[in-house]
Amino acid sequence: MTLPTLLLCNFMNLLAQVGSRDSDDPPKQTNNSGLSFSDLRKGFRDRLDGHTDDTHYSRLLWAIVIGIILLGVLLQLRQRRKEGGPPSSDSALFREITRGVPFPLATKLLLKWVAHTAQIPASALLISGDIYQRSVADWSRQPTFALVRQWGASRLARLEKTLFDDPSSQPN
Repeated sequence: MTLPTLLLCNFMNLLAQVGSRDSDDPPKQTNNSGLSFSDLRKGFRDRLDGHTDDTHYSRLLWAIVIGIILLGVLLQLRQRRKEGGPPSSDSALFREITRGVPFPLATKLLLKWVAHTAQIPASALLISGDIYQRSVADWSRQPTFALVRQWGASRLARLEKTLFDDPSSQPN
């Protein structure tokens, strides 16, 4: 016998076994769930009247909603950082400029203090050497917190060399 003939014979035997069931016995209806229509109706009535204790379900639902909101916020922040248009505020411009020049947090705070005292944007100090020199000189001459201002003036003088000296004019 060939393979197709053998498969056909096996298929015919299977059909014969299925067709030989007694047709006098109706198929039995079994209820595996154990729930009746009255149980379902009672459950709906309890739910509508508020007599259920679904704290786990409601907590899970709140956790899913909060998770979706957090995911949306994170994706929005990631997209904003990825596209990164031009800075729209003075503080954003200051942060963008200070990323290019590595200096400590204390120096950043000193620059913001100088800018606040001189009543100019902090980013202007990093862009213009003349404004930087004039603002630091005015700031360091004020009498309050004289020791801190003296320490800060020497620190800002070193930063001025880093920011505004022409690297091509320095000897190698």
